This record gives sequence, structure tokens and C-alpha cells, in this order.
Amino acid sequence: MWLMRAPLAPHSALLWSAFICRYFRRYAGGLPPTRVLNKPLRNYGRNGLTPRRRVKLMLAHYRLLAELADDRLVGAACTFQPQTVTTLQGKRASYRVTVSNTTRLAMTREGELGLMLERDDGLLLAKMALLLGETDGKPVIAIGGLQGNKDGKQAVVTATRDLHGLRPKDALLLAARSLATAFGIETIHAISNAQHVIDGRSSNYDAYWLERGATPGAPFGFVMPAQMAVAEPTTGRDLIKAQLVQGASAYFMSHLRNKRLPAELSPDHIEAACQRKPSLAIC
Repeated sequence: MWLMRAPLAPHSALLWSAFICRYFRRYAGGLPPTRVLNKPLRNYGRNGLTPRRRVKLMLAHYRLLAELADDRLVGAACTFQPQTVTTLQGKRASYRVTVSNTTRLAMTREGELGLMLERDDGLLLAKMALLLGETDGKPVIAIGGLQGNKDGKQAVVTATRDLHGLRPKDALLLAARSLATAFGIETIHAISNAQHVIDGRSSNYDAYWLERGATPGAPFGFVMPAQMAVAEPTTGRDLIKAQLVQGASAYFMSHLRNKRLPAELSPDHIEAACQRKPSLAIC
């Protein structure tokens, strides 16, 4: 599939494949799957981007990830085995927030870093796709997709009750805000209905973000502060929220390490190498 699509945007396909193959070799110990190689050749991130701009978006994400996080978290973000961020104890069941590559979550076109909330028996309750990027020279996080379990609505309702009223999607938003705060990121961008890359979606993103205090703003559609006001935890939902924020913040802080991107993974280095090699070798 990659070889069939690559001639449509040869420079972008070559630049992306050269970069992401080296990146996965370094941090994940192997090569990326075809679905990852195909990313710049399909509608990705937000509507209206050219293949070159899609590549620029993804290079920024992986560069920032390698600069902000330690190798363990970068490796987890490249693989398809979820790593536990934190666990929550409901009235009856326990739950876990995990992090992995979005390819595992079937959200390949909506971002790179995937968060998921699942019940202790493995039942998916919600999933989120994130992208790291920069605006005006400052790091930001973009939420490219947020989905519940379409085939398990009753399970979502049951989990919400079990978590003292905390909805699964809201739990992932708290985890994303905890990640942003740990990384020193002040702003979260969130995808709007108009900017979402997949047609036929069932989620009303505009209504969801407005209900959570976001304001309309480019380029993804909505903007909100990463930091949130946390009520004094006593019992019930506020306590569950505080436990989630504490656990997620501790996880991401423990994987935080400022460092420079290895020279061989510099986008400028990769692009220069690609210009010297006109062939479309996958890796």
C-alpha cells in the first residue's frame, strides 16, 4: 500500500519514512507498520493539510516527545503494548489509564500518542489521540480525537456511576492535562467537528469542548488551558479526579527528561539525506 501511494507525494513519503524508520529503530527496537508509513499520504491531524504539512506536524511531535520524555516513555509511545499510567478504584471495579501508539487504538489518522481508559477486565471505555507541537515557539498539545465505546454504551454508563460520576472521556481529558502540566505545556488545542479528519463520526466535538470551557480558536478548532482548577478532594467524584491527576502526574513526571534530539534524527539531517537519495526505499 505504501509503495502504491508514495508516488503521489514522493518527497513527503521519503522524508517521513526515513525519519520514522530511524526513530522506531532507536526507541522501539524495530520498524513501524505500514499504517504508520502511510500517515502523510492520507488525511491526517486536521482537515486541509497537504502531505508536506502533515509530515511537518508529525516531525514536530516526535522531536518534542524525544526532547521532553525519557527513552522509556518514548518507547511506549512507539509501541503497541500499552503502559499503565495510573489506576482508579471505583465502587465495584478498578480501572486503568494506559498510553501507547494510536495505531493500537485504531486512531492512526487522529494523532500519535494514545491514551485509553479500560476496565480491569480489559473492556475499552474511552480513547484519545494526542499530538505534541509548537505555536509561537511554545509547546502545545492537540487532541485530534476522543471516542467512547460505541458498542458498550451501557458499560460506559455503569463505569461513570462506579467512578462517582466521572465520565470516561473526562477521565482521559484529566490525564491529558496532567501530561501537559508535567511537560510544562500551558495550552491544549482540541479538534472541532469541521476540522476532524474522519467523516461519519458520531461524536459532537464542538458541544463537548464548549461544555468543558474551551473557546473557539485555530488551528484545530478549540483552545483551553492545560492547567485546571481542582476542587478540594473529600469524597466521591472530586476524590477520584484528584487521585487520577495525582497518579497521572506522577507517572509523566517520572518519565520527564529534558534532552536534545539525537543528531541522526534531526528533521534537517533526514531531509538532507533524502535529497541525496532519490530512491523511495521504505527504510
